[in-house]
Amino acid sequence: TGGILSAAAGVFTGTSVSNVEFRNMKFVGADEDTSMIVVKGTLSPASASHDIMVTGCSVTGGASLFLSYQPSGSAYGTITDTHLTYNVTITGNRIVGETASLTSSNEGAITLYYAKKCVVSNNLIQTQKHGIVWWGGDSAFAADGALVNTRKCYDISITGNTVIDVGGGGIWGSMGNQIAVTGNNVANCTDVGIDPEGCFNTVVSGNYVSECLNGCLVTYGALKGILFSGNVCQSSAGALNITMHNGNGFAVSESYDVAFTGNKFICTVRNAICLANGGDGVRHLSFIGNDFINVKIKDIGDASRSAVYSNNSFVFQELMGASFRAIDSENCHLGSTISGNTFRLEAAQPANTTAIYSQSYLFSGILETHTISNNEFCASQAVEWNVELQCIDGGGSNAIRWTVQGNKFGNTPVFTRSALGEIQLRDNYDSYGTGFPVFVMPATAPTGTWNVGQVAYAVPVSGSYIGGVCTVAGTPGTWKTFGLIS
Repeated sequence: TGGILSAAAGVFTGTSVSNVEFRNMKFVGADEDTSMIVVKGTLSPASASHDIMVTGCSVTGGASLFLSYQPSGSAYGTITDTHLTYNVTITGNRIVGETASLTSSNEGAITLYYAKKCVVSNNLIQTQKHGIVWWGGDSAFAADGALVNTRKCYDISITGNTVIDVGGGGIWGSMGNQIAVTGNNVANCTDVGIDPEGCFNTVVSGNYVSECLNGCLVTYGALKGILFSGNVCQSSAGALNITMHNGNGFAVSESYDVAFTGNKFICTVRNAICLANGGDGVRHLSFIGNDFINVKIKDIGDASRSAVYSNNSFVFQELMGASFRAIDSENCHLGSTISGNTFRLEAAQPANTTAIYSQSYLFSGILETHTISNNEFCASQAVEWNVELQCIDGGGSNAIRWTVQGNKFGNTPVFTRSALGEIQLRDNYDSYGTGFPVFVMPATAPTGTWNVGQVAYAVPVSGSYIGGVCTVAGTPGTWKTFGLIS
């Protein structure tokens, strides 16, 4: 307890230590690749360090505070649960460096390599190369990171920390399980903000994350069960990723169930990108109940995957400079749902600006179904939103079906399809309450390619008809009137 310790290397290094507390100590160290406290276990016989508390301490000069490390001579394949450092609490410490330079090392100001049942809370980390890091294997390599492999770092709580001005990642880790990252402030990272790489069952909630060059909320590698909820993410740089997924060569079957729920994404200049999928994407992805301000979704993965984009609000207050798509959803061969979203323009935008773009290549052996329902396209400027559905024949044999129902359009949608694409519009309206598609009396079919059973409504006129129905598919097909008005 207490005291000032200065060293070029670690002040305390312990093997298989237990019941140790560091309280109110001041460490001074200039080597950014050195942690002041280092603990580990032994490989054989198997042992671990445990029950360690670090509280009220400070580190200045550039060194890190804490590192739990794997036993000497070990690798991912030789680590078992009995080797994991456990019951570590690191709270109320201050770690301030001189420069935020990123080296090849993955060590952070606080690093939990092969650890379990740990709490990292209410620490201040500034001007370090990384902030808080956990590690349960290398998610960048299939030998470690495949979905079938055990995540050897688990039950970690990271709460209430402030991590700013770091040269790498703010709060991130590899191959963790049951990780909770809540209520932290992460800002000004030259890499990522919060990034669970190759993790299972991880919750990132209630954090404020801003100005992170490679994304505020990021996923990477093979993973499952990732929930981002109630976070606020902000960027003042346009055309950057505010969230991102990089599959790193793993198939889409290796990454699934990533959800963004109730978050706020803000770009104070031109539009940022929310989730630019890399590789094959995420098997099941959802955006539900989020607010997007000058931020768009770009989900362009491929193969057997599905997506839900529901009850989100999109507001564009700045002139984007070029036409864009608020939701760009491509090649969800297991289907997509785009429902209950609102789209609003508060600044005039370039022509061909699109609220919803849903596109897919026909994929052999899979019947695709997509639903676009109950969305509202509000435009206070002269340029109104567009909606575009596009079906491209990629050599598949099954139809792609879109059901477009209950939407309030701000402009005339654009529908293009190959011979196997089917689009069914039901109970849609324009901004004046006129039904869409519009059937012009006496018998002019709406422009486009239609399937049997498609209904189009007319402006009601006494002695005329309510609308028409397509009886023979085609461009525009054969239409018959129905519903004589007295």
